[in-house]
Amino acid sequence: MRIKAAKTKRGRRTISIPPSLAAELRAHRKAQEEIWLRLGLGKVKDESLVFTTWYGEPRTPHCRRDWSETMADFGLKVTLHSLRHSHASALIAAAWTL
Repeated sequence: MRIKAAKTKRGRRTISIPPSLAAELRAHRKAQEEIWLRLGLGKVKDESLVFTTWYGEPRTPHCRRDWSETMADFGLKVTLHSLRHSHASALIAAAWTL
């Protein structure tokens, strides 16, 4: 797996998130940092990914499939790709209401 920059400047996006999600992400980062310290990995770096393995490695595409299967267990047909498109649709709808 390879992580690289977007092909163009327009490929980099800033999205808005509700304050409640920002709080959840901060709590997740704090828990992640506690785990890293217990494992002797030191502090989580600012540039580290949000959702990683226990050792700070990027999750593989296999993990994303597991996530989709977990959502299916709850009766939800949701993929990360569908969430991306749902967010884009919500942004477009919000722009039309301005």
